[in-house]
Amino acid sequence: MRSFYFATLLDQNYISRASVMINSLQRNSPNKMHFFLLALDNYVVDFFSKNINVTILNVTDLEYEFPELIEAKMNRSKVEYLFTLSPFLPLYILFKNKQIDRITTLDSDLFFLNDPIPFIKDLGHENIGITQHGYGSDLIHLNNFGKFNVSFQSFPNTAEGINCLSDWGVDCIDYCGDEVDQKGRFGDQQYLDNWEIRYKNVVNFPTPFIGLAPWNVKWSNVIISNNKFTLNDKPIIFYHFHKFKLLNNRIFIHGLHYFNVNKLPFWLKGLYSIYWFELKKAELLKNLNLNITSTYNDNRFSYNSLIKSLLQFAFGIEMFGKIFFFNFRKYSKYYLFIKNKV
Repeated sequence: MRSFYFATLLDQNYISRASVMINSLQRNSPNKMHFFLLALDNYVVDFFSKNINVTILNVTDLEYEFPELIEAKMNRSKVEYLFTLSPFLPLYILFKNKQIDRITTLDSDLFFLNDPIPFIKDLGHENIGITQHGYGSDLIHLNNFGKFNVSFQSFPNTAEGINCLSDWGVDCIDYCGDEVDQKGRFGDQQYLDNWEIRYKNVVNFPTPFIGLAPWNVKWSNVIISNNKFTLNDKPIIFYHFHKFKLLNNRIFIHGLHYFNVNKLPFWLKGLYSIYWFELKKAELLKNLNLNITSTYNDNRFSYNSLIKSLLQFAFGIEMFGKIFFFNFRKYSKYYLFIKNKV
């Protein structure tokens, strides 16, 4: 049976997300898979090292193979350096594993709802697959940050695939800033805008079936039937939980307000509830295996700063086994009054 290969990068704060992502992908596909994880700290190594279908890579592996990364590391922030690694991770894997015919790179905060393998198979031997943001009509201005989202990409081990990754690497070494520069470049993703012109074999995955996310979910009439999420009678492959943050084991920020999603339909609340419960179990398992306490975002929060955060963001609270969703920004008059008082 043919194996399908995936890659992502993460540190200890994303171990639970990556674990949920991998489990959701395996649960929804009967195909044989192998995962390459670029570990940004030893916690990742310790947690995943016993997994037989995982290969752990270290940043030093990539820096040895691509010494230009070492210089880049000195002239940009940590986040910008992580952006810079995006093309080098799949490039390293294809260089070192000639038997691998294709590598698909993933963000660790994806949650698979159906099998993506048929779409990867449809790329054939030659095509590069990329994922559009598919912004809603009220978010078109965000195209300044890139038409495509670097979250689910697939690269063939061909001359064209290697050339694309190599060119992308040169681009990211040149600039991978966390803001739009004078040339219109942003991070690692603005470069994808010209790939359809620059290369012969580039395929856009169908959005939002691949790539349902906070920036396009407002305009998507999703239906849940037999525990499956569908849109226009077609299965949704994954949801991208961008901006989702854990505050503690009862409270999370869902971040949908960043993208003008103030009213959450029933199906969306259900999806966020499912993800939260899976993430909570993964977090407990991580703590047990690594003998650590949770690295929640509120470890440095005082009581007042926690209250301010809850007032500033849209969030969910788990009580009595059920999640209740809140968004004080919907009531802007009262929100501003309370925020100023705090």
